[in-house]
Amino acid sequence: QRTVEQLNERNAMLANELAERTNERDSNALSLQDRDARIAQLEAELYERTAQRDQHQLTIEERDARIVQLEAAVAAANGNAAETRNQLDATSQRLARASSKWSEDRGSLERAKDALAAALAQIEEAEGRALD
Repeated sequence: QRTVEQLNERNAMLANELAERTNERDSNALSLQDRDARIAQLEAELYERTAQRDQHQLTIEERDARIVQLEAAVAAANGNAAETRNQLDATSQRLARASSKWSEDRGSLERAKDALAAALAQIEEAEGRALD
């Protein structure tokens, strides 16, 4: 048989243990709430970063497409520049030939003019002589 004192001690010990376990339970409940709040926070952050990543990926894809367009435009411009350069070279060559021909023709004209002047002088001299 237990005495009242022993029962009171046992009762106090059980009350202390119950208080400890209640504190542990409450602490664990708070830890679970903190953990759940942290999980929700991390999920929201993950959603936001995923959206940012997707937006950045879209921006990169748009820029890549623009780069392809610009590279095509540069290639076309380079092709046009090469074609224009070839046309300019051909025109320059024709101009050089025409200039050379013009110089040759001018020289021929000068010689013909000199010959005509000499012939005219001879004609004038012949006309100026008396008929003997």
